[in-house]
Amino acid sequence: MVTLEDYSSRLQKVLGSCASFSITSVEEFGNMVHIVVRDNIGSDIIVMLKDSRAFGKLPMPTIFQIDDVMKKYSRILLVSFTRIDADLQEAFSNMGIEFLIKPKVEDVVKKLSEMQAQYGLQVAH
Repeated sequence: MVTLEDYSSRLQKVLGSCASFSITSVEEFGNMVHIVVRDNIGSDIIVMLKDSRAFGKLPMPTIFQIDDVMKKYSRILLVSFTRIDADLQEAFSNMGIEFLIKPKVEDVVKKLSEMQAQYGLQVAH
């Protein structure tokens, strides 16, 4: 089983080799890691790696943690290593939060590229 720390290290290594992104900061909070990624147009995306550990699914208070992060970052990608209930998925969607459940590192990089392209189109209009 891959640990949160292992996954975070692998993701940072892959992002570090991407010409489209640079890592500006990494913070660890027990069962959560925040990786702030700057894309090649100078905009930040925060990748929140979240492990619910023994809960088996993300708990509802996760919304409050993310709400605090939204005050600082407008683009959030939540990566969960456990199940996310439909109600919580709907809340994230309504908040404009992108999320992935149990993704491969390559899936995260692909999603970041999609978010970058989508943001570039929004800025152009």
